[in-house]
Amino acid sequence: MEKNKFIEELFYELSCQLGKEFEMKQKRVWKNNGVSYEGLVIEKLEEELSQVVSLDNCYEDFRAGISVQEIYGVMNVLKTDSM
Repeated sequence: MEKNKFIEELFYELSCQLGKEFEMKQKRVWKNNGVSYEGLVIEKLEEELSQVVSLDNCYEDFRAGISVQEIYGVMNVLKTDSM
């Protein structure tokens, strides 16, 4: 599966599971050392904090054989632990 299709599927899976209290967007994120990556920003509405997950790393995991549902499962654990 191509990266764009993977991202669409991941967004769909997350939007179904997270519901309307979360907003997601894709954006290029720049780190302090000048390196950038494609990120998925997950924001809980009416809160000031957001979480950024590397879509590049998620896609690498997918290509290594991890399913979109398993990747979502890891992200869901992150969501409940930190938001």
